Amino acid sequence: MSYNLNSGDSNVTNTTFSPSNPTSYTTSQQVNPYDSLGDDKQPVTFYFAKTATGS
Repeated sequence: MSYNLNSGDSNVTNTTFSPSNPTSYTTSQQVNPYDSLGDDKQPVTFYFAKTATGS
């Protein structure tokens, strides 16, 4: 099953992501895209993770 994230469905939250805001990395955002099998919507939650690299 695949998801069409360009289905025109709106984001169910108004949470915005800002790289400089630490709380953005602990907030999830959920969208309800249509699946590829028909017109049913499936909830998909996105989590933003901050990674650090060292030398």
